[in-house]
Amino acid sequence: MSTMRSLAIHFANYSAASVLGIAASFISFPLLTRLLSVSDYGIVSLVSSILAFVISASKMGLQHSTLRFYSDMRSGRNSFRSGALLSTSVFGMLGLGLVATAVCLLVTQLAPGSWWADPQVKSVMLVASVLVVVRVVESAFINQWRAEERSGALSIYQVLRKYFDLAFIVFALYHVSRSVWGFYAAAVVSESLGMMVLVVLTLRRLPLALTDFSAPLFKALLAFGVPMLGYELLSVLSLFGDRYVIQHLMSTADLGIFSAAYNLADSLRAALIVSMTAAAVPMYNRLFVDAGAEQTSRFLSQVVRVYSCAIAALLALLAAVGTDAVVMLASEKYRAAGAVLPLIVGGMAIDNLSGLIGAGLYLQKKTSVILKIVIASALLKLALSVLLIPHLGIAAAAVSSVIAGVALLIGLGLASRPYLQVQMPFGAMLKFAAIGVVTFVVMRAIPIEAALLRVALRSAVGVLVFCVLAIAMDTALRGHVAQTVAAWRARRRPI
Repeated sequence: MSTMRSLAIHFANYSAASVLGIAASFISFPLLTRLLSVSDYGIVSLVSSILAFVISASKMGLQHSTLRFYSDMRSGRNSFRSGALLSTSVFGMLGLGLVATAVCLLVTQLAPGSWWADPQVKSVMLVASVLVVVRVVESAFINQWRAEERSGALSIYQVLRKYFDLAFIVFALYHVSRSVWGFYAAAVVSESLGMMVLVVLTLRRLPLALTDFSAPLFKALLAFGVPMLGYELLSVLSLFGDRYVIQHLMSTADLGIFSAAYNLADSLRAALIVSMTAAAVPMYNRLFVDAGAEQTSRFLSQVVRVYSCAIAALLALLAAVGTDAVVMLASEKYRAAGAVLPLIVGGMAIDNLSGLIGAGLYLQKKTSVILKIVIASALLKLALSVLLIPHLGIAAAAVSSVIAGVALLIGLGLASRPYLQVQMPFGAMLKFAAIGVVTFVVMRAIPIEAALLRVALRSAVGVLVFCVLAIAMDTALRGHVAQTVAAWRARRRPI
């Protein structure tokens, strides 16, 4: 099977899982808002934010380390014994999770009551903190499956667990307790059961033993992962900075409009943009170890070309139907969010592209260099937001993301070039951008009054027009499509 066809399969698996996960969120929203009081729903949101930060910090970036070290250990390129990676990552992350849980409990229970708007938060954290160690340990096993490129099985597990969690929590709220306690008690039980299923499925194939834990390997995993943790935390702080500047220099209503646009963009990012990276990272790690830098460079250059084509199509669609989609999903009062939606998605796409262009630093374990460049980009973004928001409004936050993303792309590309050269297909990018403009014009020319029908028809026509033009005008893309069709026909041919 060709690498690009494998990439397409992995991308389809991760993308489908993300879309079904987003659908579960849409289903849960009206259920939870009706089963919980407004106050309890607010507490759930606050506790969820606390847990998200603690869990992200407690992983120490080891989810990135597992992906990078797996290929080296599989090929015997280092001195660590076979089986050490899973045992080291699982028991190491278990220890980190337990410490993080203890710290979380200590801080929330000893913090003065004035820190919390509702006294329930303290008591709820006694139960909810268990989710820290559950999710951190589960992450260790998920990372192993990702590294093994088991995207189909992993996607099925994640979707089934998502809907099982939702059903279990709703059942508990209906029949046990309609409270924050009921919500988090059910979440702890359902997620623990889900994690146990994943552990059993993994241990049927792979050994896990405390005696296989390697302290030197754990130190190496931390040395690689901690700078990547800084990358993640800076992304969170950067988003917080945008929202703080908007509410400080403008108004909470403007912040609401920006948040609506960002949340919708983030759903698209999870379903389409991040899925491409999730598919590509384990593959280029394996290629680098098994086939060398030249084939890895060729593969990543192909990925960047296809990625650029997909992003051009997505931005054309958002420019044509984004405002209508926002109004249908969030109501007329959020119409202004549609104008900044393509810019926000564009910034996210550039940020994700920088990870592909800078893959050489990742492969050579130069994560401290990555962190330095990311810090510079984050500071640039914050400065641009402060300077531009008074003049451009909420669009400035999106514009600053695009500019800072381009700076990050250039910085990582230049720093990575001595280790791995990934070609930027500038000619193809301009071609796809031109096709996107033509597609946008065609979509906007479709005059239909009904918003739902207009979005559906314009989107269908837009996808068709863009695909036809892109395949007709790009030789490389046409070759990928021909290979895929040939493989499909060969598979369907009787033996």
